[in-house]
Parts: sequence; structure tokens; C-alpha cells
Amino acid sequence: MHQLEVLFLLMSVIIAVNLLAIRIKLPLPIVLTLTGLLIGLFSNRALIEVDPEVVFLIFLPPLLFEAAHNVSWQEFREFRKTILTLAIGLVIFTALCVAGISTYLIPDMSIMAGLLLGAIVAPPDAVAATSATKGLNIPKHIITILEGESLVNDASSLILYQFTLLALLSGKVSLIHLPLSFIVISGGGVLLGLIFAIVLTKILRKIKDPTTITVISLLFPMVIYIVAEELHISGVLAVVSSGLYLSWYSFSLINFQTRFKMKEFWDVVTFILNGMIFILIGLQLPSLVKEFNNHQLFLLIVDGIIISLVVIFARIIWIFPMALINIYHYNKKNHEKIIIDKNAIKQIFVLSWAGMRGMVSLAIALALPLSITNGSAFPYRNEIILIAFTVITVTLLLHGLTLPLIIKKFRIKHDLSASINTEKELRHDILNKSISYIENEMNDNYPPNTLKELKKKVADELKFRTSQDDNTREEEQLLLSAIKELINFQQELLIDIQKSNNHPTEILRRIEEDIDVLNLAINHKYHKWHQNDQIKH
Repeated sequence: MHQLEVLFLLMSVIIAVNLLAIRIKLPLPIVLTLTGLLIGLFSNRALIEVDPEVVFLIFLPPLLFEAAHNVSWQEFREFRKTILTLAIGLVIFTALCVAGISTYLIPDMSIMAGLLLGAIVAPPDAVAATSATKGLNIPKHIITILEGESLVNDASSLILYQFTLLALLSGKVSLIHLPLSFIVISGGGVLLGLIFAIVLTKILRKIKDPTTITVISLLFPMVIYIVAEELHISGVLAVVSSGLYLSWYSFSLINFQTRFKMKEFWDVVTFILNGMIFILIGLQLPSLVKEFNNHQLFLLIVDGIIISLVVIFARIIWIFPMALINIYHYNKKNHEKIIIDKNAIKQIFVLSWAGMRGMVSLAIALALPLSITNGSAFPYRNEIILIAFTVITVTLLLHGLTLPLIIKKFRIKHDLSASINTEKELRHDILNKSISYIENEMNDNYPPNTLKELKKKVADELKFRTSQDDNTREEEQLLLSAIKELINFQQELLIDIQKSNNHPTEILRRIEEDIDVLNLAINHKYHKWHQNDQIKH
């Protein structure tokens, strides 16, 4: 079977598995990984071999860019110390712990080979973190920290990986070179990302076509990643920094048509790429196990499980004291204090338990060269790859399956009341200023009847958004229910008209778009009611 045929077959499997995951209420990455493992167990060879270059070019840049674009720069900046502590400090600490235990478990393995393995399995995955926390009603700052950490830690782990790989290939170690390389590679990546983002903002201001802008948004992270890697600086940080910059300026860059189109487009892209990533992890099993006999395989899997536990406990050991130190410094500088109570400890534990590894770890493991400079085989290459695969699988399944249960057991929820009140106040302010604008700035341009009708619409919206009266809310809800029923009737009527084949499809499509826009607005209001119900109950 050709690779392209297998690819389309896997996409069909992803759709089926997604429906199954929704039905059994399990995280999609977990079900996909298990599906890939099951397929791999019954295969003599990997249906699709993972090419590291494909992962770094096709998968990583778009997913990092999309994740960075959805992270609030304001929140990222607020938690930057915590994020950088995890993304840099924890990566190094984990790598050192793995290096120590690896040389103990595999006596002939050198400390540099152990450190290389540590660099591979140290970073939690951006895709895994985003997918695992999606749909979980956990505090926003935990999601921000997890997503921010996983956006940056790939860069620090790749730099450590390159340093140890160079040391193993050349036989020379320069501890002075590592911090200097980190500053140049990471700083250069951030600078390049900002330069590209600034140039792109100027280009986007001159483009009005939504389709063109949407295509540019897909190609841009890939182009910037390639340029950064050619310059030997961090492509990861170049993509992340450009995504954060464009996220901040997106309000003024694109119009509402482009926003709608881009959101739907990127939802499809991330669904396909995420699905392919997690199912491909499981599919690599046959090509990994064929290098070992049963006894060697058993011992290496046991070693992999032990190293997985080391990785998990290293995160817990690092996060708890660092969190308490950060809280101490915050309380010292601010009047509003963070109380270290049971709820705070529970939140810290959730943060420490969300360390799923993913495709980046597997890709850099598979990218290991076959030989070193003198022509001899690369030391413990196959062992490192299999152990990395084991760590990825264990952390994905263990954390992915237990994290939702722990969150429910701890009763950790995101308090929506403050967010909804802030939104209500902001809407109130915008609508009041809109009425003032109608009265003071639009009198000379429109007839009185038009302005009267416009003010009524704004006043009705203001009443709906800010009313605290239950009767008023019930009346509004009944009205929207009636509108919803009417929309359903119009949609059915439009279908009947289309079936009669008496009217041009182009006209029917325009009417359909108008009905869809109204339907979207009604569904949005129903969503707000659902949030309010969550607060009340």
C-alpha cells in the first residue's frame, strides 16, 4: 500500500476515533495513541515511517504558531517567570536526573549519552498540553502556564540536545559554549520572529481578501521556521514569538470575515495535524522493537518505565518549591496576597501532573545519526529511541487518563463569575458609548427615524447584557427560543425550495448565509446563559 493511501486511511481512522472519544468521554490524544499502538502490535512494520524533517517542518511550526496565537500575551507576560523557570530550569533539571539514572540502569552508557536522552524526554509537548487540557474547566492561569511552558521548552531542550549531540559526535565538551549558544540561538530566534511578524503586519494591512490572508497564516510559520534553521537559530522561538506578536495586533489587522474564515480553517488544520501526530506515535512500535530480542526488549521497556517515573517525579520535585518561592516573592511585592491553602496546593499538583511528552521528543530521537565522526556506530542509538518512545507512551497514557479524574476529585474549577462580570461591564461601557456616539456624532448623516431604530436596538442589547432581573432574563430567553424555532423553520423551508430546483443556487446561498449569521448570534447568547447557570449551580 502506498504512503499516500495509508495517509488517507489514517485520516479516516482519526475521524472514527474522534467520534469514539466523544462517546466514551476520553481525551482524543489518549484514544489515538492507543489506536496507533493496537495497529502497531498487529503490523510487521510501521505503516508510515516518521521522518523527523517532516515533523519539524509540516507539523511543528503550524501547531506552535496556532497555540502561540491563542495564548494571551498579557497573561503570558504576567506568568513569564514561572513559564521560563519551567521551560528552562525544569528541562535542565529533568535532563540531569535522567542522565544520572540512565548511567545507573545501563552501566556502559556515558554521562553525555544519558544527558542526550534527558534532553530528548525532558520537554512536555505543546500539542499534548493543549489537547489534554482542552474542555477541562480548570483555572485559566494553569492553562496559560502549561501552554506557555510547552511553547518555550522545545527550544531549550533542542539547544541542550544539539550541545550533547555535538559532544558525542566530536568527543569534545565545552561547558562555556552551552550558555553562549543558548543566548545566541534563543535570542536570535526571538528577534527573527519579531522582525518577520512586523513585516507581515505591514503586508496584512494592505490585503483585504480573507482567503489570501488565511493561506498566508498557514505558510508563514513554515517559512519563518526554515529561515531560522538555515541561520542556525531557534526556529521554535521564532515561530512562537511571531505568533505572540501577531496575536496582540490581530484585533486591528484583520476584519470579521477573515476572523471567521481563519478560525474554521485552523480548527480543521489543528484537528488533522494533532490526530496524525498521536496516531503516528503508536504506529512507530514495529520499527522500534525489531532491533531487539525479547529479553533485551523487556529490560529496555522496564528501564523506560523507571525513567518515566524519574521524569514524572522530577517535575513534581521541581514545581512545588518553585511555586512556593514564586508565591513568596509575589506576596512580598503586592498588597493582594496569595494564600497557600489546600486549594493552592491542589492547583500546584495539577500543574506538576500535566507533563505529557509527545511527537517532538520522538522526532529528535529518530533524528539521531547512525554513526559518529570516526565512522563507528552512534552509541546506544536504538536504546535511546526505544526508551524515549516508552517515556512518551507512559506519560501520555498515565497523565492523560488520570488528569481529568484528579481535577474532578480535587474539585478544581475555573471561577467564571469574575470573568463574566468583567465582560458584562465592558459590554455595558461599549454599548453606552455607542448610544452617545449615535446622539452626538451621527445626527447630521442619518434621518431621525433611522437613528431612533438604531438606538432602540442598542438599548435592547444593553438591557439583555446587563439585566439582573430574572423575569426580564426569562422574557429574553423565550424571545430567543422563538427566534431559534423560526430560524429552524426558515432552514427547512430553504431546503424544500432548493429541492424544487426552481431558483438559482447562488441566491439560495446568500439567503443561507444571512440565516447562518443570525443563528450564530443566537447560539452565542445561549452559550452565555450556560456560563451563568454554571456560576449559579
